[in-house]
Amino acid sequence: MKKVLFAGFAFAAMALASCSNEDFSAPVAGDGTVVFTAELPVLGSRAYGDGLTATNLTAYVYSAEAGETEKYLFDKTATFDNLHATVELALVTGKTYKVVFWAQADGAPYSYDTTDQTITVTYGGAANDESRDAFFVTTDAFKVSGPVQQTVQLKRPFAQLNVLTSDYAEALASGVEVKQTGLTMELPSVLNLADGKVDELAEVTFNLSDLPTGTASVGDKTYTYLSMNYILAAADKAVADVKVATDFALNAELSFTAVPLQRNYRTNIYGALLTNPAVFDVEILPGFDDQHNKEIIPAATASDFVTALAAVQDGGTITVTDDIDLTETPDIIIDKAVTIDVPEGKVMKVMRQTPTRAAEITKVASITVLDGATLTISGEGLITGDSRIVDVETGGSLFVEGVTLKTSDRTRGSAITVNPGASAVFNAGFIDAAFCTVWVEGEFTLNGGKLRSTSSNLDGAWSYALRAISETANIVINGGEVEGVQGAVGAYSGNIEINGGYFHTHPIDGKNVNFYALYVADGMGTAVVNGGDFYSEGRADVYLVNNHGSISLRGGRYEDQGLEVCGNDAEGAVVEGTMQPAEGFEWVAVEGNDVFKWTIRPVAE
Repeated sequence: MKKVLFAGFAFAAMALASCSNEDFSAPVAGDGTVVFTAELPVLGSRAYGDGLTATNLTAYVYSAEAGETEKYLFDKTATFDNLHATVELALVTGKTYKVVFWAQADGAPYSYDTTDQTITVTYGGAANDESRDAFFVTTDAFKVSGPVQQTVQLKRPFAQLNVLTSDYAEALASGVEVKQTGLTMELPSVLNLADGKVDELAEVTFNLSDLPTGTASVGDKTYTYLSMNYILAAADKAVADVKVATDFALNAELSFTAVPLQRNYRTNIYGALLTNPAVFDVEILPGFDDQHNKEIIPAATASDFVTALAAVQDGGTITVTDDIDLTETPDIIIDKAVTIDVPEGKVMKVMRQTPTRAAEITKVASITVLDGATLTISGEGLITGDSRIVDVETGGSLFVEGVTLKTSDRTRGSAITVNPGASAVFNAGFIDAAFCTVWVEGEFTLNGGKLRSTSSNLDGAWSYALRAISETANIVINGGEVEGVQGAVGAYSGNIEINGGYFHTHPIDGKNVNFYALYVADGMGTAVVNGGDFYSEGRADVYLVNNHGSISLRGGRYEDQGLEVCGNDAEGAVVEGTMQPAEGFEWVAVEGNDVFKWTIRPVAE
């Protein structure tokens, strides 16, 4: 295994014939000359991330013959001139190769492992360092049949994370002078250049360093850079919490939650951060060659919110800056991409708590997401209503990244309704529902957070916490927690896939009225369980009416072995016995666990 530390004059020592495989025959020059022209992206104007610091290019050549393990052969270097570099490789005609390109500045803290094809980042050191910009691309395997000329375009393995403020002069006039900033957040430190995956997530701190120079304009405001850093990021958008330390007042800190990050995208956090740090906007920009700035719209009253909803642009954010009562305002209609942020300690009331108004009985929801629109709900605050807080209509999308949704009506309604053809993703947050948490007839994914229902048959009407309710329903659960009394997860029709998470039910008020952690009956629902923990206090953890659906147990941990019956109560249910695992799987006793006593594993060969 060869690790290359990129520093100073190390490039000059890399030779074309430096082979790491003894059985590799050095190619004959001219036999199959392949010329690559490497290009870095061009910015429309001078800005951080113009690519001009990443002047050193290395091309790592691999044998990529079909059916064989890829072998590192040799590398060759070049220097960028005006964002272009040319690399000429003498390869063997008839052979198949792959080339990994990496570009960076002298001394940048990156090392390349030629065997694993991974870049490792050494974080720390000083923040606000433009020389950490870098680029890469990996070619597809290609067979040499003669001379070839090809242009490859490199992209960043990083997100560029900027923090900008519009009130630097005002802060300075009031005696607040920030000269240095640092950065702390959880980041991966390893990137596989072959498959693009990141690994080894850990908390990272960039030490205090002088502020980046320059300003940026957004509309009629000028923003001063407080921080600019390159951070390793995945290809898909993710969110992270960010802390920016300053040298003012014993390292005072600015904190931002759920900041979106994505590889080769620029993320800007901006607002009046020094004099009003609670109000800021976050945006994510593709390409580094365009500016689509969106400033946050604060709303402190119901009137403010209505005005903001009418004014917000596609992709914009409305932040609740004080408790708001929207029960007397028109329903909230989302017809574009909008984020509603409710910070910790703030309450947004969207419907009267007493379900006595006749109009509320037939009301669709307080917030409706229309076809083609996307609503993102974020923050650590509270959105409360008697029932039906959000309806996602056909073609609409919902993302829940935080916040608590609380309902009070015990006989009807759900906090979230996902209609046929709609989708919702619950990544973080809490639903505390008196009836149903999420009613699903479309696509619903649970990745984290908690869903809890306190509904039981003592109320006259009852609901499972999470319900797949029609044949168009498709629920995928990868993590998180679902708690119920009447029940946790129920498939009355449609499909449920459970890959992880915790599902449990408990008695209420000393009455044993709780039912099952997973229930399939009453229709033709199906459930596939690949993982997760299941517990129903005093009841079967998993319950199946086998002529009304199916459950395929392929994993997970359980307090008991479930119950399988034929026919519902009206048909005179006949107990068949314990749940049967999927074909090729079996029940296995768990040793030393007082709660989860059984698990499902593949049949031992």
